[in-house]
Amino acid sequence: MNQIIGTVIEIGNFLSPEAQSIVIQEQFTRKLDFNRTYIIPDFQREIRWDEEQIVELINNIGAGAKFLGNVILSETKRENGNPQSLKDYEIIDGQQRITTLLMIFRFIQYKYGNDLNINGDLCPLRIQSFAGFATLYKHAFSEACAQQDSVKETDDLNQIPHYLYIWNIICEHSQKIYSNLRNKYYCKQFLDNLMGSTINVIINTSENTSRGIKLFLDVNLKGK
Repeated sequence: MNQIIGTVIEIGNFLSPEAQSIVIQEQFTRKLDFNRTYIIPDFQREIRWDEEQIVELINNIGAGAKFLGNVILSETKRENGNPQSLKDYEIIDGQQRITTLLMIFRFIQYKYGNDLNINGDLCPLRIQSFAGFATLYKHAFSEACAQQDSVKETDDLNQIPHYLYIWNIICEHSQKIYSNLRNKYYCKQFLDNLMGSTINVIINTSENTSRGIKLFLDVNLKGK
C-alpha cells in the first residue's frame, strides 16, 4: 500500500549523499538512498524568491539552528541505478528553500572553501526544466557561464535571470557590515547552524508520477 511518511531530519543529513534512515515511532523505517539526486520536476513552477525572503532566510539561520518547515518528496526510480532498486527524490514542496540554501552553500564554498576546508560533497540538484543548472552551479553562477549557448538552450522557463538575481542578492548581502556571511568566521558559524537546522521530510513512496503531481497540486492550490 502506498504511504505518506515523514519525520524531522537535520539539514546536514538531508543534504549528505550518505544513506539516511527515516524512522517513524521506532516501528517503520524508510531510507533516503545513498548518492541520491534531488529533482525539481518539470511540472514545478520556476524559482521565485525575492530579496526579502532570501535575506530573511540568511538572518534566521545566522542567528542559530532553526526548524525550516516541511519538505515533501516523491520517490522515483534512479536513472541507470545500480542496483535498480535505488531511488532519487522529486521535490514536490520546498524547492525554493532547498535551492536557495544550496546556492548560499555554494557561495560560501566559492568564497571561503579553502579556508574552511569545504568540499562539494552534497546531494546534487537536478532541475528538469533547466538541465544547465548543474553547470551554472559548478561555475558559481558566473555571467560568462550563463551566456553559454549550452546552458541557455536548456532553460525552458527562462529562469537564468532569476538564479543570477538570487546569487547577486547573496553576494551583495555578504558585503554588509551586519551580514551573517560577511567573513569566513561568520560563514563557518552559518554553515554549522545550517547543518544543525531541521526539516520535516514527508515522502510519497508510490513512485507514481501522477501521484506526485496530485501532491504538488494539493499543496500549492490549498496553500498548505
